[in-house]
Order: sequence, then structure tokens, then C-alpha cells
Amino acid sequence: MSYPLGSGSSVGQCQYMTNKIRVSDPQELLALIPYQLGFQPENSLVVMSLRGDRHRVGLIARCELDELTSETGQDLAHFLIEQCLKDGARRVFLAFYFDHQEPLSADTCLSEEQTVTILQAFMAYRVLMKQVTGQIEPDSIWVVGPHSYFNWAAYDSPGCDEHCGRQCDERCDLDCAFGCPLHTPDGAIKLRSVSEFETTQVSANMVLNGLTYRKRREDLGMVARAPKAERDKAGASYRRHQRRLQQAREQGGIATWERQTLDLWQEILNDLGYQDHMASGCDGGLCRRETWSATGPSITPARIGRIASGMSSRRVRDAILLSMTPDGMTTARQFLASELDTCCCGPNNTAICTSCEHPKADSHGESLVNDALSKIVSPARGVPPTTCLTEIAQEVLETVIAHTTQTLTAPQHALLCLLAWWKGNGAVARRHNELALKFDEDYRLANLFATVLDAGLAPGWARRQKT
Repeated sequence: MSYPLGSGSSVGQCQYMTNKIRVSDPQELLALIPYQLGFQPENSLVVMSLRGDRHRVGLIARCELDELTSETGQDLAHFLIEQCLKDGARRVFLAFYFDHQEPLSADTCLSEEQTVTILQAFMAYRVLMKQVTGQIEPDSIWVVGPHSYFNWAAYDSPGCDEHCGRQCDERCDLDCAFGCPLHTPDGAIKLRSVSEFETTQVSANMVLNGLTYRKRREDLGMVARAPKAERDKAGASYRRHQRRLQQAREQGGIATWERQTLDLWQEILNDLGYQDHMASGCDGGLCRRETWSATGPSITPARIGRIASGMSSRRVRDAILLSMTPDGMTTARQFLASELDTCCCGPNNTAICTSCEHPKADSHGESLVNDALSKIVSPARGVPPTTCLTEIAQEVLETVIAHTTQTLTAPQHALLCLLAWWKGNGAVARRHNELALKFDEDYRLANLFATVLDAGLAPGWARRQKT
């Protein structure tokens, strides 16, 4: 029985990587799932979109099995498949993950409840299939436990090889040398060990590229706290810089305060080796953060406190966001020089009001922002992120989170959400977004991204690669 992807191979393109891996075994796709999600799924349904004639890996969506068996489970199953259709799927790969207390056995592979869960999702899938006949085909359904996995088709013997143990009788004069991929010679369901995932091409490439995944979804976005002494120093620096911010507001020097914070952000990146790395020749998405060394002072608690304070300003946060786009620091500085998003409520039109509803208009500043962001969100202009820049920015943002009171970390989590989403990792993006909203439920950038993530919207470069 051959893997039903057509002419022998599919193309799995990991969204973290620039190279493509051609695979022809479903275990390769199952090995890819935790790397793409960022964590090992448990008690979940994972739906994978396979795009175009060459079956490129596209959208990977996940839901809890408890959600699937709820009153709205049918609607959820429909939604997941519809998202695959919007993603340009020609076929769909389904994987059910169960958190078994005991290893799967050939005699009792699934409990009655687990079987019903799969059948409910499959029936919802078939209902939708009737509506989109000719546009999408069911590809493969797999059941994965912590120790073993098997193909759901093993419950449906008509698709088996003619010499399967479920069909051969004692008079069969063939020795069934090749065997059945679904059943053992005595007709029991054939189980495969999940340890096979570690020996796949996909797993080898991920390890080679320095990629890992967390054991649980709850671990996504979590940053280890720095020692208390360092947090205290960073907190003192934060408070000092907040006092300077208040003085700048009162004395009309807010523009200088903003520029100094952005200057510090750039200094930290350069001290970590970014400038020397760029000067030596950056090869874009192929280079990695661990290949360079720091050239200046470390990220001290005093500098961390200043950055955390600076990012409490929406304009400074947006400038740092723009510095991570392909247009880089030049656009970030031009944005701060513009009057876009400044407030006209305070003395001499210089104060920053966090709830201002009538900011000044600036067509030049607006054009700068729209042009920079289009290279992230637009299918026509969107480009993949430069790996080295996003990794070093992530390192700095996580360091700030580690040293800052959690209730003040919404800006950093929101920017980490953007970086993860731009890479194509929706699970990590959603987790950072959840943490941003946990610490500030009214944070506007996080609420904006909640809408983007709920809609299943992919970054521009990913939407352009649907075929």
C-alpha cells in the first residue's frame, strides 16, 4: 500500500527554513507537526493543509479534543477544514493525539470514547466534503499516542492488500512476504513506534537548523525569571527612566527621550554582534544567531530597565517594531521624526497621552509605516523574516521580560507575537498574545493580533506560496 500523495513524494516546507524537504512517508509529516506548532500536542486534533499538485505543507491548525466533542464540535471541525480550503489545500492530513496512560495495544487501540471522537470529526469532514467535491480529498488519518501510532484505515479492511492477514485464509499459497502496512499477519492493527519520528529527514533537518519544540503548550512563551538581585536593579533603572520621561513631557523634550531609547536598542543589538555580522556579509534567512559573538558590553540590568521604560511609549514600541522590518532602523528613525501618532492634548502639543483619540496626522509618517508593514502582511510584497535579526531581537525582548515585573511585559510579548507570526508559527504567536492580554487586557496591539490569529490569517510571504 503506497502513501496516497500521488507520484511518490510531497514537499514539506518548514516555515522556519529556506530549504525544502521532499518526503514520501506520513511519519515525516507527523514528525514535522510538533516543530511547526512549537510543542508536542496532546489530546488534540491537528489538521494539515497540503497545497497544490506537489502537496506543499501549508496551514497547520490544532484544536482540543474536548472542544471537538462539545456542542459546537461540528462547527469547529467545519471551520478547520474551511481554513484549509482558504489556504489553497488540495488534500488534508489529519492526526489525532491522545494522552494515553498506557501504551496503545493491538487489541485495544482506542477506547470507545476516543473512537467516537474520531468518528464525529470524520463525519463532519465528510459532510463538508460533499459541499466541495472536486476541490479537496481526504488524505490520511493517523492516531498518535505517547508511545505508538497507527493509521485509522486499519479499522477499514477493504483498503488492505489482498494478502493481508484479515483476508488471507490458511490455503493461501503465498507467504505474504511484503505484508500489510495496516495489519500484522494475524490481522491485528499494526502499531508503529513514535521513536521513528526521531530518525526522519524532517527531524534531522530541524536539529541541524537548531530548532526544538516544547513538551507542553503551556511552556510556549514562558521566559525564565532572572535572579531577584538583577530584577531589582532593572526595576530601579525602569523607575529612573520613567521619571525622565515625565520630565521630558513637562519640558517639551519628548522627541529626544524617544530617540535616546531607540539609540539604546540599536546599541544593544550592535553590542551583541549584529553590526559586525552585517558588515561581514549576512546571507539572510540562512544565517543563525549562534554563529556570531558579542562585541560590546552585556545587556546590563540598567540598560534593560531603560528599554522596558521606553517600550511603555507606544511610539517607541512602534519604532522598535519598524526596526525589525526589512526597512530597518532607517525607517524607525524617520517614524520618530514624523508627527504620526503623536498627541496634541498636552502643553505645546508635546505631551504623550496613552488614550488620545485625536493624534496628529502625518501623511509622510503614515506612508513610512504602511510601506514597512506591507513587507510583512501583504501577499504581493511580503517577504520572510531575516533569521538573524529576528533571533537577536527575540533574545533582547526575552531578556527584558526576564528582568521586568510581569504586569509591564505586554509590549514585549506583543512584539514576540509579531515575530512568531511573521515566521509562520501561529501557536507561539497565540501564546505570546495570550500573555500580553493577560498582563494588559486593553493592550491595542495584542487585541489587533488576536483578531488576526482568530481569522487564521498567515503572513504575506506564506499566503503568496499557496501553490
